[in-house]
Amino acid sequence: MLFQVKGTHVYFIASFHRLPIDNYYLPAAVWSAYQQSKICIFEDNPLTGLHPCPPMKSDQNVYYPWAQALLLSTKLAESLGFVVSCCVDSQLLRESIEDKKTLDYLDIENVCNVFASAPIEEQNLFLDLVTNHSDKYIENLRRHYTAWRNWDVETLTEMLNLNFTLFPEMYRHLITLRNQLWCPKIVSTISSGDPAIIVAGASHFIGTEGICQLTMNHGYDLLEIPLDL
Repeated sequence: MLFQVKGTHVYFIASFHRLPIDNYYLPAAVWSAYQQSKICIFEDNPLTGLHPCPPMKSDQNVYYPWAQALLLSTKLAESLGFVVSCCVDSQLLRESIEDKKTLDYLDIENVCNVFASAPIEEQNLFLDLVTNHSDKYIENLRRHYTAWRNWDVETLTEMLNLNFTLFPEMYRHLITLRNQLWCPKIVSTISSGDPAIIVAGASHFIGTEGICQLTMNHGYDLLEIPLDL
């Protein structure tokens, strides 16, 4: 969950975008990395959003499958107590604003565009999962959360690979292409020498196309900092 770029004061924080209301406290090592930082970089602003969301309804005032699926998945998560306001990103962003840190963001458009532009077959499959197989969706959410807390890379990789199998185009844009688009800003931040934290979802750090590997491809080494969650 926490990596340091060797020889720098740049830290990567692998976040979980929703945390349970009753168990959202971040470990001291994360706060220490934050306190050292001058620049705080997030995927987007989870509190207000930076980019306009694509239309969620058709001209007939009917929700598109991707939009309905996202709304339902949010309701399912919230029914279990997993909320955005408690997530790693939100906590650190609130502190960053209060402390008047320099803020920056990785995304150049609303991530919902990824879902809106996905093949209709993948949108419908996503909707079917949260509508007709909500028990499976809930099971996967809990499993993903547990794997993140334990930084169980094997399970995180397995779950990510499954999503790539089920939603190949959606996840190619959601993970692989976004990682590639983010990489220049990440490398530029490291090379600047300024202390910084870079916060992104845990799935972005996994595998040969993940942020960790892309950073190492540019000649940097990473130190994994164990956390007690």
